[in-house]
Amino acid sequence: MATLLWRGDALAVAQIDTLTPANVGIGDTFTATINGKSITVTATAATVANVTGLMTTAWNATEIPEFAEVTASDSTTHVTLTADTAGKPFTVTATEADGDASDDQTFSQATTTANAGPNVLAAANFRDISDDSMGLPTSGDFVHFKDSSVSMLYALEAISGVDLGGLHIWASYTGSIGLPRLNEDQDGGAELDYDEYRPLALLHEGGPLFIGEGSGAGSGRIKLDTATYICTAIVYKTGSSPDDNYAVQIDSYKNTSTLMIYEGEVDLGADPMDDGLWATVTVKGNGKVRTHYPRAEITTLTAGENAICEIYDDCTTTWVTGSADVTFGPGIATQTVIHCLSGTIRHLGDNTITTLHIGVGGAFDASNAMGTLVITNCTCAAGAAIVDPNNRTNFSNPIDVGDADAFTDFSFQFGPGRNITPAAPGW
Repeated sequence: MATLLWRGDALAVAQIDTLTPANVGIGDTFTATINGKSITVTATAATVANVTGLMTTAWNATEIPEFAEVTASDSTTHVTLTADTAGKPFTVTATEADGDASDDQTFSQATTTANAGPNVLAAANFRDISDDSMGLPTSGDFVHFKDSSVSMLYALEAISGVDLGGLHIWASYTGSIGLPRLNEDQDGGAELDYDEYRPLALLHEGGPLFIGEGSGAGSGRIKLDTATYICTAIVYKTGSSPDDNYAVQIDSYKNTSTLMIYEGEVDLGADPMDDGLWATVTVKGNGKVRTHYPRAEITTLTAGENAICEIYDDCTTTWVTGSADVTFGPGIATQTVIHCLSGTIRHLGDNTITTLHIGVGGAFDASNAMGTLVITNCTCAAGAAIVDPNNRTNFSNPIDVGDADAFTDFSFQFGPGRNITPAAPGW
């Protein structure tokens, strides 16, 4: 068991690959592919040199942005591919097809110099604090990102299957962990932007997770994939995100995982290819959480103090206290219980709520609901408010006002034409 510190000390090395054709026949085709995009050349002579020359020329002439990050050179017996940015990897595949009667052509790819650098999840970028030795984290190790601005961007799945003793990403760490979905050209040319094909999130398959401990501005991008392990995560605070996503993005595939947010902003299930399944999510202080449809489900959400929550997928049970503000978006199926003891719930959906309890100072706002909200059972304490000027709510049973002294104890805002029938005693 070791305690490892992320340092990012490795020197940047440009990746070099080779593409080698063989047994070339006239009319054979040779294809290089990156990120699903391809360059294909057709042999006009039955020589290897003919293919390497054609491929080199086509590669360097293309405007496909993934290819533009790599320079091709004709080595006569093969094509040499060199990354333009040392430390930034690429993945290319080679395929071929027959164009003559022999059908014995081949086209092989090999990496002759591996990518390396300070932004790679590699042994050279970690230090054991006990003896300053280098090494990748192994099961039981404690990993710390602290007092550094060096980002971890590549080979993010290099420690697959490792069950850490704990992962600590301190507030003094201001680098990024993970890649944005869109790889944007650094010179501002939108024509060179493309959807990222390298892994986007650090694979974290074991051990408790702590984000934002201590003093510091925090990281603006932390992307984590907890895969199939039961995640226990605490977010103390985060930095500010450089894009439309929240600073911390966590994907969980286990509905027994738990998340506590004290401050900062967290996205769950932000990537359409990932999940966000959580047993409990608790948000306090000035914390923010946002879930994304259709892959981010919460069993129990608790929002207190000044929390802001945007929930766009199923949430079975909700507790709202303090001045918390919770928005439920369209796409939610059935919600079993909502306790709005205080604070505000804004509902934009058209689903069924089995039980709605609105406490003293609590407000349920359906003014922007997109359809009819069916509320089976509703209980309101004195001081509760229902805002529904467009008549989007449909109460299956009479609203129960309990022991309130008078109808004036409530703020019920319904649209014109609404019928309210008192029952005795109460409603």
